[in-house]
Amino acid sequence: MQQGNLDDEDAAIYVLCIVAALGFHKEVGNRARYRLRIKRNLRLDE
Repeated sequence: MQQGNLDDEDAAIYVLCIVAALGFHKEVGNRARYRLRIKRNLRLDE
């Protein structure tokens, strides 16, 4: 089995996927938190 460039490329793609996934989850979490804050504010106004 030849190892080298292919493993490096796979590792790079893997890392990019992890970073993208983490960024996506962070964005979704921030939106959810923002929505909850809006709902709480609406309840307080009532």
